Amino acid sequence: MAKVNQPSNIIDRLRRVERRVAEVWKKVGVTSAVIRDGGITLLENSFLRMVSSDDVEIVYIGPDSDGQQIFRLRRDNGEVMLLTQRVDEGRDFWSLWDNDGNIIMSDDAASGSGLARPWLPVILYPKFISNTTGSETGQHMDYWSLGNDHISGETEMWEGRATISHPYIEVDGTWGPASGSATVTYRLRLDGTEVGSWSEGSGVVTGRQGPFDVSSFVRSDHVRIALTAEVSTTTDSSACSVWACYLRQS
Repeated sequence: MAKVNQPSNIIDRLRRVERRVAEVWKKVGVTSAVIRDGGITLLENSFLRMVSSDDVEIVYIGPDSDGQQIFRLRRDNGEVMLLTQRVDEGRDFWSLWDNDGNIIMSDDAASGSGLARPWLPVILYPKFISNTTGSETGQHMDYWSLGNDHISGETEMWEGRATISHPYIEVDGTWGPASGSATVTYRLRLDGTEVGSWSEGSGVVTGRQGPFDVSSFVRSDHVRIALTAEVSTTTDSSACSVWACYLRQS
């Protein structure tokens, strides 16, 4: 039987034990650690993962498949809850997800300013009484309209107030000449500044206008939002119905 060489002194034995302990730690990993001062720095393509007892990745901090650094938080079932990622514009953004895999809140990466989701409604109130041809008790109307003889120059038709939380705004409504052939020009103004305009002269149309860039107003409170109309003739009448107005993403 071959004779196994044994360390001849206590120092050699201690060194041998240290090497074996180091080998065990490499195989087992750190089961518990306390850092009183300083921290952990992950360099280059290193990552940090937290995995549940069901082998579901709950937290991931590190590079994605494209090499971009991200943070991802998942639910116990593996569905994404919170995520950061990069878009074509080169900006990172964060997004909050529901259980069905839909983004319910995120910032706007395209513009770099304000929110992307959810869109927020802006409440506008009419500053005119719509044309009626019925009794004093009123009648059903398909849309709001006003005689052009009541529209003198650029006239405010709708007005509201809002905190500007998104980089863009759009308005949905019914526009154009309700009777006759006047060209009607509509303008959307924030605190008096025109942010968008459109014209209709071929009859009544319903549709969305915009989106218009309002990124310079983001984080501004109590902004006065006004929709105006201007007509090319004082005869006949013009439609000006607002069905919706939203602050929205780029």
